[in-house]
Amino acid sequence: MSYRKLKVILTLTFVYSIGLYSQIKGWVKDTKGNPVVHAEITNDFDQSVIFTDETGAFEIDKPLKTSLKIYKDGFFPKTYFLDSKADIVIYLSALKRDKNVVLREAVFVFKDPISDKFSVTKMNKMNVYFNPAAAADPLKAVSTSPYSTASDETAKVQLRGASAERSSVLIDGIPILNPVRNSQSQDVANFSLFSPEIMEKQYVYPSNPPLIYGHSTGGIVAIETANNLEQNELIISLGLGNSGFLLAKRLNNNDDESFLQAYGNVRFSKPFIEINRPGTDDILGFSSEDLGLSLRKKLSEHAFFKSYNYSIEEDYKSIHSYLNYTGAQLANQTRFFSANSFNYRKRKTKVKLSFLIDHSKREYAYGVLDAADKHTLYFGSGSLKYQFSRSLSAQAGSDYSSTYYNYNNITPLYDYSRKKGASSRSEKFERKHRFSESYLYLNCDASRDLGFSSGLRYGNTSSREKGYLSWQASSFFKSGKGKFVMGIGKYHSYSSPNYLNQYGINLLSSTQMALDYSYIAKNFQLSLALYHKIDGGYRAISKIEDVDKIKSQGVEIGLKYNFNRYVSLNLSNTYLDQKETIDNKNYNTERNLKYFIKTQLIFSNPKLFTASLYFNTRPGNHYTAVIDSGFDSDVSNYKPVFSKDLNGERLNNYSSLDFTINKTFWIGGKYGLIAYLSCFNILNRKNERSIFYNADYTQSHFDFFRRRMTYFGLQFRVHHILKKSE
Repeated sequence: MSYRKLKVILTLTFVYSIGLYSQIKGWVKDTKGNPVVHAEITNDFDQSVIFTDETGAFEIDKPLKTSLKIYKDGFFPKTYFLDSKADIVIYLSALKRDKNVVLREAVFVFKDPISDKFSVTKMNKMNVYFNPAAAADPLKAVSTSPYSTASDETAKVQLRGASAERSSVLIDGIPILNPVRNSQSQDVANFSLFSPEIMEKQYVYPSNPPLIYGHSTGGIVAIETANNLEQNELIISLGLGNSGFLLAKRLNNNDDESFLQAYGNVRFSKPFIEINRPGTDDILGFSSEDLGLSLRKKLSEHAFFKSYNYSIEEDYKSIHSYLNYTGAQLANQTRFFSANSFNYRKRKTKVKLSFLIDHSKREYAYGVLDAADKHTLYFGSGSLKYQFSRSLSAQAGSDYSSTYYNYNNITPLYDYSRKKGASSRSEKFERKHRFSESYLYLNCDASRDLGFSSGLRYGNTSSREKGYLSWQASSFFKSGKGKFVMGIGKYHSYSSPNYLNQYGINLLSSTQMALDYSYIAKNFQLSLALYHKIDGGYRAISKIEDVDKIKSQGVEIGLKYNFNRYVSLNLSNTYLDQKETIDNKNYNTERNLKYFIKTQLIFSNPKLFTASLYFNTRPGNHYTAVIDSGFDSDVSNYKPVFSKDLNGERLNNYSSLDFTINKTFWIGGKYGLIAYLSCFNILNRKNERSIFYNADYTQSHFDFFRRRMTYFGLQFRVHHILKKSE
């Protein structure tokens, strides 16, 4: 696409923002009409925090829909839904002396999760929508943060040097493995399985996650689904490569705590491929059909049930190069999972029971390799949270996981000979893995500015293997507008079988230490982090890398500055020193980053448009070079000789500049038409992704990440704001 055409499109097309702003003035008073001074007000739209002045007054920029959470010592916390542009008065009820012990504890036991103060980042769906680089994807929103060290242009969660396998994504506390569709893809077809419409909060623990969560030796992204539905809504979308819908409806218009959210998408590739040629010449096609269903049902004043169900059928075909073979790779998957939980909350007690079933069938073909596997996971958990006092709480629980793997593969006899018709072997095997874990987690808030937590989690398998103990301790300290979060712990998880580790379900471990600091002022935010990690457990990274241990130490800095109400700048840099140990020798890992700079300039004025320029740059990934070859007459192919200096070479520096622009047109406050456009790698830079060779390895070539690509579409929204149930 020529720059002239691109300029025309950018001039005529607008994209994705939600809502119209207005200035709202309000007062917080007690029931006698006296002003409540220095009450804390959190805007649920963007999680910004303000305080009332000496007269109890405050001012806030209100989008079309939001709610405010008001907190003040000695008063009941209150949530206030803004549904008009008029000035408001919010009344708080004082806690009475003879009832405050029970009532205040009842309020705090409902906080979810118990460890929320120790998360580095907390997002809601509006944070996802108003981050244009996230492409309305909750997991891609994580990738723009300084603690994300993902270097493959996918939505996979890779935090502070940990691989996606070591990290964990949970929905309502239930682990969802492989939470990304088109997992073989490294292009724009790669998205997570979740819609931001179903989420209420997303907590990110990039390291030292609390042990109320298991199954992770990296970081954790914990998604909590919505507990209230403020409006019935219908969304219909049509884009260059997809069409979809979302329907959100209360089961009873007078009950905002019982509702159904359904969404579905059909993805197709031909228009996207044709418009973006020649940058898409290696993409032969992709398609998917998915359907998600989220249900919340209020059973009584103290109990509710949640169910999140998702199914997908997808396939992907592209040109792929490995060593001296270039050919088509084909991948397809059928998957269904259902995550369910029963919750009971009364006074100082909260009980939760969860169950998951996850079944998938995958096929992958590349040259002589023809792999098929089936995977079924059953997961169950139960937990009890008790609030001893406002400052002290505890949570205990147990998890049980049972996984069945079935593999039916035809694999190359020699890894360097993969062309069709090459020597191969047939492998059929099954694996069963069962394990259980029990945990105890304590949280103590000495004050609103100082808190501590600690946890223990013991796990064992159904076999005779020795059990393992995970432990963790964290503390936070607030000083003025700054906050320190410190953590240390040892964690365990299990690897899954794959092409390189067909017979291994290995116990992985990670010892982690981290110090995070954040400072939030009116127009300025600063984040700093130092961390050190030692990851253990055998794992084959490649055919020549059988890793015993990985050491990581890193430094992060992030800045956000609001020039005014509409213009903001995000800037971050990450330094990651990471070494892997093989046979008692240390080598660079693939991602050993001396810098990882991310910059985002955002203009957000929904009366006009929302636009973003996102730039990120880093050193290229390390790789092990082929230094010689010899002809193998048994397979009629050349056998490569790799350098003994593993990961001693490096691809060229990676840089990408992306642009998005969004515009919403509202009609009568009920109907919305949204147009959006995104342009990736607008400088059309050739960022090297991997190296491959000619037949005898005398010449090397490079495979590239996505070249300049454009994506655009429309979305139509209809919503009906309803009253909040009492």
